[in-house]
Amino acid sequence: MAAGDLTLFNDFTRQLAEKEIDLADDTYKIALYTTTRAPVVTETTPVYSGTNEVSGTNYAAGGVTVSSSMAVGLSGAVASWTGGSGPHATWSQHASGPTDIRWGILYNDTAAAKPAAAFIVFGDGADISLADGDISFTFHATAIAQITRS
Repeated sequence: MAAGDLTLFNDFTRQLAEKEIDLADDTYKIALYTTTRAPVVTETTPVYSGTNEVSGTNYAAGGVTVSSSMAVGLSGAVASWTGGSGPHATWSQHASGPTDIRWGILYNDTAAAKPAAAFIVFGDGADISLADGDISFTFHATAIAQITRS
């Protein structure tokens, strides 16, 4: 997995099927984690947790709200979850900011259980730091996720 890749948890499709989430109207956040968190695609019922979340100046527990209009669209046999133009999440540089950032977790902040939809790898095998500069994340221009009917 390369730095910046967004990977959907397998459980994301269950969340959709059981109507636990509303892609168009719910609020999504990205929280940042240390190496210890190490998410995997096969986690059963992944959720936001403060365990192993980074801490430091210019980072608030729970992460930041994804700052764009999330939308769901249908074109022929393809349903898309899009994020509009980015960046979608930004954390500002600070000398006392967290220095051990490895993962980001995209999760639903509206749903009571705070189910996680996806994870992002930062640092390409090494931690990144807010002490070194701003960190931002932008979803792919085409879509965050697509489902194709066959």
